[in-house]
Amino acid sequence: MVRSMQKNILFTTFPKQFSSLKRRPRSRCPAGHYYPFGLTMAGISSKALNGTAENKIKFQGQEFASKEFSDGSGLNMYEFKWRMHDPQIGRFWQVDPLAEKYLYNSTYAFSENKVTSHVELEGLEAENFMSKFKKPSELSVKAPDKDKSQIQVYNVVVKNSEKSFSDFKSDFKNSPESILSNSKATFNSPVDGEGEPTKFEKGSFIKIDIDGPANNGYVKVFKLEETDKSMSATFATMEGHIEKGVINFTLTDKGDGKIGFTIASMSQVDQGGAKLFEKTARSEQKASWNEVLSNVVKHLGGQEQSRTVLAIDPKKK
Repeated sequence: MVRSMQKNILFTTFPKQFSSLKRRPRSRCPAGHYYPFGLTMAGISSKALNGTAENKIKFQGQEFASKEFSDGSGLNMYEFKWRMHDPQIGRFWQVDPLAEKYLYNSTYAFSENKVTSHVELEGLEAENFMSKFKKPSELSVKAPDKDKSQIQVYNVVVKNSEKSFSDFKSDFKNSPESILSNSKATFNSPVDGEGEPTKFEKGSFIKIDIDGPANNGYVKVFKLEETDKSMSATFATMEGHIEKGVINFTLTDKGDGKIGFTIASMSQVDQGGAKLFEKTARSEQKASWNEVLSNVVKHLGGQEQSRTVLAIDPKKK
């Protein structure tokens, strides 16, 4: 990564015949180049510019504590909001404040050791940046291997619905995020391939902010099918997402004021550290989808008639 700060530097390279002209300051950007864990590449960074004021804001936009002692020495560490990072050993000096929440991760690890693909979020957790600077249309699809994926199916049937099936379909099409968002995952409004707001349609993208480290990512709407009695939307995960996955949401008119809602997913964790935490992740995912089913019941204003939850691990298929 490269961070830079601007400051005004007066250039005095005018020929003598123009010495009476007013000289205006120009902007110059000293750059800081870093090794993955934050050590400075001295030969091509601002420290090579002798005679200029040192820029303290360096690696990942953090202040570098150095030369703060009277003898000219210093800690030589980065002051993240929650912890101090030592770039010489690539570790924090303090225990992760979120250690109990993320048991798979070392309590002193910097950016979960994924320094070529993630940035550190103030000493708490890592964030994937490989897809952060791409437009949704530039992201690649992450298709799961069905032989290595877990299949989950969630279904709820609501009776005496206060909403008609037609209204429910309309609500889902106009604002899927209002029904799918829950305490563990926030679904954002649909965007197009450029990241601009658009309607919910085949080819649109939805960013999902998932509770936990490095979990945020896009899904793409690959299918959107509709009849008088049903509606089906299929999402596929994109580059940057913690999983390879396909998710299908199906709305069904069962007649007599009964409406069904089904979530069917095929998911395969494919990020190194997360695989160690897969059991807990699946538990969180189960709670998340169950919460969505409850959202549907509340949205329809009826009574829950039945709820079904099914999970099939790869080894059992």
